[in-house]
Amino acid sequence: MAIFSHMAPVPPGFKPKWRDFLEEHVALYRRMPEELTLRVEELVPWFIKKVTWKWEPWVGPKPDEEMAKVCVSFLACLLIVNRSKKDLEHFHTFVFHPASLKDDDGETWAGWANSRGYIEQSWPSTLRGMQDGEDNHCTTIHEFAHMIDFRTTATDSIPHFDSTSALKEYRAFLESEYVDICKAWEKASGCAAIRK
Repeated sequence: MAIFSHMAPVPPGFKPKWRDFLEEHVALYRRMPEELTLRVEELVPWFIKKVTWKWEPWVGPKPDEEMAKVCVSFLACLLIVNRSKKDLEHFHTFVFHPASLKDDDGETWAGWANSRGYIEQSWPSTLRGMQDGEDNHCTTIHEFAHMIDFRTTATDSIPHFDSTSALKEYRAFLESEYVDICKAWEKASGCAAIRK
């Protein structure tokens, strides 16, 4: 659904041409309800300004930097649209790479997030993840989920809650539903789930 008309008002600081970038490159943008899309768009200018954007040395055609920043920002902001900017307060640097990243052991990665507040991603993996909104493989969303998890030192995939009662409620819900989630996964995939 997204925004039906490019003539629709844009949030302050959000450039109308950014909708073209998002419609062309971000499949999730095209599928979102208009009301939610507008709320995420409101966060994008803030996010672009807060981040230090870096590009590793490039070989071959380099993507449009503004387009890349807008698309990554939209996906990052999608994760916090119903939460708080504080979830990404500690995040400060995004580094684009022209190809896959290699760690010290020679393993290849699409990207990685660091608890010190930066993310590095390969541009090809970033682009592939944005363009297919149905395969559940979006490097940008994956790495920013890690970054949100890094907000607390526990890094246990439990989001931050301002109230301890909400945290207790969330943990109780996970514990009560975990067995059913594992069974559903095993039935649908034929693969055994790891049970804690």
